[in-house]
Amino acid sequence: MFEREVHQHYITLRDDGTFEVNGILHEPEKVTPFTWRGTWRVKDGKFAYTTTFSMPAEMYKVSDIFEDKIDSVSDTEWVMIEQSTGGKSRAYRVQ
Repeated sequence: MFEREVHQHYITLRDDGTFEVNGILHEPEKVTPFTWRGTWRVKDGKFAYTTTFSMPAEMYKVSDIFEDKIDSVSDTEWVMIEQSTGGKSRAYRVQ
């Protein structure tokens, strides 16, 4: 059977350009809760974000910079092409 990690999380994007992610990483042998904070912006069709805090600290290195291509955005769904994997990442709006 193919085993992989799965991230389940909630992300809050604030108007001041900061974000916070709270979630759980499911791996074949363990489950790890995490919190991740940083700054974000949209430029040239990409969602760019920089890490300023991570717990556990080794999960996301402070100052890591990511740029994911925005594939589509609707009232309920946001789809990006992940820079690190090339896979599609889907987010759903929760109100």
